[in-house]
Amino acid sequence: MLTPEAYKIRIFSKKLPSGKCQVKFYLKSNEKTPYYGYLLVESGRTVKDVIEMIYTKLKKIDQSDLYFHGNLYNLQRKPKKDPAFILFREMD
Repeated sequence: MLTPEAYKIRIFSKKLPSGKCQVKFYLKSNEKTPYYGYLLVESGRTVKDVIEMIYTKLKKIDQSDLYFHGNLYNLQRKPKKDPAFILFREMD
């Protein structure tokens, strides 16, 4: 299960030419699978806001039986999920 409370988070941000910020985050835990991902946010957001956004999205994923990135499977359709949030599992 992907419970946000079980992970420590590290974030890095990069300002894009569009004015938005790309946030790369790492989720680490001693007992659980590590994850990393990307989030696109407006440049005026605080670090606290960004972390809350990530944890909110993780809680939604944890409560869902099926979670996949629809935009990665069909490029002709508009994505059903939030295209500004992408999550990957780290492979050993």
